[in-house]
Amino acid sequence: MTSHESQFWDATRSSVLNWLRMRLSLTIANDLAVRRALEAAGVMFIDENGGAGPGVRLRKPQRKVD
Repeated sequence: MTSHESQFWDATRSSVLNWLRMRLSLTIANDLAVRRALEAAGVMFIDENGGAGPGVRLRKPQRKVD
């Protein structure tokens, strides 16, 4: 990892932590980018169903077919 990449990830990590601590609000574009990154990592966003409220869960790993 280059120094520039390291600085980028440090800044990104800092921004996400500040957002999680409710010290920072995300723009719509950043909100969408975070959601897409989480979905690419296997997180599923669940709509409210039956009064249980919205939530998240991890997608089941796909088995490789030989």
